[in-house]
Amino acid sequence: MNTPRTIRDIIDAPDFHPFPRSSDEWLYSPDRMKRVTNAAEHGEDGSTHAEIIEDWRDYAREKYREARRALDYDDEAGEAQLDADEAQLDAELDACETWHEEHGTLHRLTGGGHPSQYRDQDTDED
Repeated sequence: MNTPRTIRDIIDAPDFHPFPRSSDEWLYSPDRMKRVTNAAEHGEDGSTHAEIIEDWRDYAREKYREARRALDYDDEAGEAQLDADEAQLDAELDACETWHEEHGTLHRLTGGGHPSQYRDQDTDED
């Protein structure tokens, strides 16, 4: 099974592509796309910690869906292993999110700035 068990597994996965994954991001996340594009001009990322953690969660959910579809019917041991691995990863993601929330950085840019730093001034988001 090729499922991530840790955040490091996600970051190092050859098929993990951080935001933006495609040009469709302009349709689905126009505010973030605008912010990331603007930040890139300054050599920055432009995503918040919350957004990156959600990217990791999305990737992991897809990998675990794929792994479950690949299991043989009634493979209870395989299903149990996937459940355990996914729970381990979820706990690490939750801990990362909690840490950033407790330290006031969850909705800050990964470089430490506030999202408004790379956002058009007509939007007002905290």
